[in-house]
Amino acid sequence: MHKSFATPEPVELYVVNGRGAVTIEAAETAETTIDVIPENPDIEDEIRVEQRGNRILVVAPKRRGFGWTRQERIDISVALPAGSSLVARLGSCELVARGRYGAVRVDSGSGDVTVVDADRDVVIRSGSGRVAVGSVGGGLQVKTGSGTVAVEDVSGSVKLLSGSGDLRVGEAGGPVVARTASGVAEIGHSFADVNLSTASGGITIGEASAGRVSCKSASGNVAVGVTAGVPVWTDVHTASGRITSTLRGAGKPEGDQRYVKISAHTASGDVRLEER
Repeated sequence: MHKSFATPEPVELYVVNGRGAVTIEAAETAETTIDVIPENPDIEDEIRVEQRGNRILVVAPKRRGFGWTRQERIDISVALPAGSSLVARLGSCELVARGRYGAVRVDSGSGDVTVVDADRDVVIRSGSGRVAVGSVGGGLQVKTGSGTVAVEDVSGSVKLLSGSGDLRVGEAGGPVVARTASGVAEIGHSFADVNLSTASGGITIGEASAGRVSCKSASGNVAVGVTAGVPVWTDVHTASGRITSTLRGAGKPEGDQRYVKISAHTASGDVRLEER
């Protein structure tokens, strides 16, 4: 099935697919094109592809049975204007969204989710599967039962929750909360408050330039780097590990000068603080 719609402005794309793959390309274009390839050609007439004003719908039929277990595989490809928003409800399905989007919301049962760039808020919920996000101009929320989360950079607030999986953020402009039961938690560079916790896994902040930094690990090492010349307060504890620091005193902050306050606790692991 192939359909195209005139869309001179960004659209709102709504996709529902139980099993298969969804690939979306956002680019400088004045139309939206959609290709749908069902594994079973007999169900093609049951697939809804339509335009409702500024909204484009692509809805695969849901079969009877437990969850999505009886769903036929359907592969969906969409090309649409850059800046469009995306809402996707997926079962056992991979999603790849390339290009620049507005707001993004994804609910996935199982399958990898990749979103390249978004100007506004991004919310992703996944039962299991890898989540990869590029640049986010708004806030970011990701919750996954089991799977890694990798994010390049976020301007707004970040909240990452994983039952079992590593959590990584390259650059965080806003406050960060990240929790994983079993996995590492890492931030390359933070510019605001950070709260990281893991039951079994290490915690690393490459460079903290401002804010309150809280790191808690039941069994894992904690490493925090601080921008050179920024005043630092520390509250550090480990039950059965070593504490090392290369931080140098910078005195009290003057006026509105930024500072970092570090609270780092681990039961069985080392704590290392470094000047960057």
